[in-house]
Amino acid sequence: MVYVISLCLFFIIFPTSIAVIKNIFFLLTGPKENNVYHIVSFKSKKKKIIIELLIEILILVILFIIFLWSLLNSFIGF
Repeated sequence: MVYVISLCLFFIIFPTSIAVIKNIFFLLTGPKENNVYHIVSFKSKKKKIIIELLIEILILVILFIIFLWSLLNSFIGF
């Protein structure tokens, strides 16, 4: 049962981490128009970008801690 939970958490964490990396890249570069990225002006959006990045990184860290905890429990046998 714990192995199934660990496997499910892995398949949640892996795409989530890819999405976080893509969002960080998108937030730092801005929208893509005609295959060219436009740099976002940080003067007006800096606070919003930092808050969004912190929330995404926090969610990813929480999921990763749960994943490691479930793996640890599977090896210890709780």
